[in-house]
Amino acid sequence: MKKLFLFIILFFTVALFSASAQSIQGIVVDAESNSLQFVNVLQLRNDSTFNSGCITDERGAFKMEKADSSNWLKLSFVGYKDKFIPILGGQTDFDTIIMERILVEVDEVSVYADLPTVYIKKDAQVTTIRNSILADEGAADDVLGKIPGINKSQGKLEVFGKGEPLIYINGRQVRDFSELEQLSSKDIDRIELITNPGARYDATVGAVVRIITNKNPQDGLGIDFYSTIRRSVNTDLRDYVQLNYRKNGWNLFATFDYNDTKSKQHSTIEQTNKVENNWAQQNTMTEDSRNARFSGVFEADYSFNTDHTVGVRYSSTFWAIMNDSIHINSAVKMNGAYYDQWESRQLLKHDYDIGHRVNTFYLGKVGNTSIDFNADYLSNGQTNYYSGIEYSSEWDDRIIESENPVKNRLLAGKLTFSTPLWGGEI
Repeated sequence: MKKLFLFIILFFTVALFSASAQSIQGIVVDAESNSLQFVNVLQLRNDSTFNSGCITDERGAFKMEKADSSNWLKLSFVGYKDKFIPILGGQTDFDTIIMERILVEVDEVSVYADLPTVYIKKDAQVTTIRNSILADEGAADDVLGKIPGINKSQGKLEVFGKGEPLIYINGRQVRDFSELEQLSSKDIDRIELITNPGARYDATVGAVVRIITNKNPQDGLGIDFYSTIRRSVNTDLRDYVQLNYRKNGWNLFATFDYNDTKSKQHSTIEQTNKVENNWAQQNTMTEDSRNARFSGVFEADYSFNTDHTVGVRYSSTFWAIMNDSIHINSAVKMNGAYYDQWESRQLLKHDYDIGHRVNTFYLGKVGNTSIDFNADYLSNGQTNYYSGIEYSSEWDDRIIESENPVKNRLLAGKLTFSTPLWGGEI
């Protein structure tokens, strides 16, 4: 009897698990019924936010666990039109999905763009950028959003199932996301995605992206400048200048960036709490904020040959203004009768020191042994001020003030040697 009882419990447990862990699956092909490998398949919510994702295999097949809050499937592949499919009810099997190639106009003739090559090499998924449609994508961060297995949403990059990746450009770790905005897609040779990083990386790193630039970039001086003005309730400004000079192995790079943004928010919130008494509160809030930032970067590196490169990078950031002003009016009732009326005025102010960051690096190769050295120095600080005044019609007024100084200093270095050993690497 006990065995029968245990069997029944086990049966219903398995059945319940199978029902709750449904898998979404299908096969992706082109118009000629050819299987499409490395297609990004994303589960999205109704607000288009990313839920989970996977890529298709060599048969064009995909399979992943269905998330409860998913409402859409989005399929994307370089050179093909994005495809959106609603997830209706308990639908899990999408059979065969056909994707359509994108036609581009070249000299008034419609042609198919050159697709990048994607392949697996040792521990990495490699995507070629040079001489493909991705070379015209814009900046490196735009290219990364098109790489199989990577999703870009709201300015952030996420590798499917691995979280935010560690990113390297020619072996040097990217410390600031703006570096990706400053690297042109035309200067990228290939991008390698590693979803199972080795011992050279920290155990908390779930994925690594390695960007390798073209070996022989064009010599000379390049200047980029752009200015944007965004007007809504407020006016936002951004001015950006980039200089790049290459000659005889030298690469000199400098940027200057000024960003001034303002925002205004007005909201009305009503809330009711039912405990021993019924409390009703209506809040109206107005918030004004302004952030003005100056930042600059200077980098110099020199390649002795293809096996030895040394360089230094200096960046500085200064927040000229970072203030938030909040005004709240609140009316409180208890059991439908007037209880209190209060007003709150808050000011948050941040005074920043000029931030400094210096990175020096050496990338070399002696025989079969690769050498990677990086050293960083960081210095910044800020003082946060808070001032709040609360006026109450029935109770005492309150004044709250605080001051919080913060100073940061960091000096760190890392030296890595790697060499082939018995078909692997140590």
